[in-house]
Amino acid sequence: MIHVEDLHHRYDAETTLALPDWQAQKGEHWLLLGPSGSGKTTLLHLLAGLLRPERGRISINGEEISALNGPDMDRFRARHIGIVFQRPHLLGHLSVADNLRLAQYLAELPQELARIEAVLGQLGLEGLLKRRPEQLSQGQLQRVTLARAVLNRPTVLLADEPTANLDDAHCEQVLTLLKEQAAACEATLVIATHDQRVKSAFKHRLILGDQP
Repeated sequence: MIHVEDLHHRYDAETTLALPDWQAQKGEHWLLLGPSGSGKTTLLHLLAGLLRPERGRISINGEEISALNGPDMDRFRARHIGIVFQRPHLLGHLSVADNLRLAQYLAELPQELARIEAVLGQLGLEGLLKRRPEQLSQGQLQRVTLARAVLNRPTVLLADEPTANLDDAHCEQVLTLLKEQAAACEATLVIATHDQRVKSAFKHRLILGDQP
């Protein structure tokens, strides 16, 4: 599902992310570990096609995304890659429903309210279709962001520090939601974190930088 070959990318003035070879199969759940500054977010952005590697290849579902041009990469991302950023990045002037309809539109997929309602229901967000982001709690915002990420049934689901600043109970809840939604889409899940609490919850780990 994900195949990285000879990947190199400089992400600050002195540090280069180097990943000779890595593969993640369909439906696997991976934890991307490393201290702050080890390149976790950079790698997620490369996997999402938000950055182009200086050297190497990245293939997702048989498509070499590192060779796609901008518009083609945007279309591929919208249809095949779900991203949960550290911040929600929802459009404040749109309702929850319209933020999710936009995700369908950008993927050139039918705008299906039934699908939107089904995903929101799975995440315990019934009744929030008409609310705007400013009317939601932080927990609700995070779940709407997850709903947007899985709405188009992605083949890859990426999450950047989803448990940062959460207490233990909410940390466990977010991990459960991510795993459940990835399983529902049969998506490969990759979570980047430096949160040591989540290590025991994942069999597959990719470690960047020095670990204690």
